[in-house]
Amino acid sequence: MEAPKCKSMCESVNRCLSAEQKQLQDPKLVQFACEILCTKQYQLFEGCSQAILTSCQSGEVCIKNLTKGLF
Repeated sequence: MEAPKCKSMCESVNRCLSAEQKQLQDPKLVQFACEILCTKQYQLFEGCSQAILTSCQSGEVCIKNLTKGLF
């Protein structure tokens, strides 16, 4: 059940990437990394899904706080 939710959430994360971020990082790689992290740490990431739907900025802050800035 987590995989479809992670895929959807990570697609939202990808849509939040700025043009500059897309030039620095391959969006497909970002999507892949997000899905792996989300699937492995679903309980943590689940809390960010609503933040991402609220706004890109709140979702970004939530994920950075969860991953200690790694993602």
